[in-house]
Amino acid sequence: RGAELLGPETPAGARLQQTALFFQRLAADMDAGPVPAADGDRVLTVLAALVEAGGPRTTDTLAAALGWPEGRVAAAVATAVRHPELTDPLALREAAPGLWTAAARPGRLSPSQQTALTTDQADQADQAAQAAPTASRRA
Repeated sequence: RGAELLGPETPAGARLQQTALFFQRLAADMDAGPVPAADGDRVLTVLAALVEAGGPRTTDTLAAALGWPEGRVAAAVATAVRHPELTDPLALREAAPGLWTAAARPGRLSPSQQTALTTDQADQADQAAQAAPTASRRA
């Protein structure tokens, strides 16, 4: 609520929002109990596979790509859903029934940060940065 009063785009509001998220995750973790390390590793592997894929994938497609039984992938997805704190700063999202993707966790970036990353100005800065090393190598 403090972040709402001050505005999440302000430094104080952003800190309050991060603190609230921390305590929400802590409470959820305490309610859900500990997660075995192997389960956490599987969650991170599935998340990495989704990031690498660049788009939504089914559990059977992920299983084939990882060389795992589909049940292991399904268990990792279920663990990620029950324990979203394991995937921070990303979040596992069900794009459609049975179709999973990875995205930035809501609330991780402030609204002004999200806007800055989705503007033409950010694209132009990226293009300039990519062109700069090429130009300096030619000189």
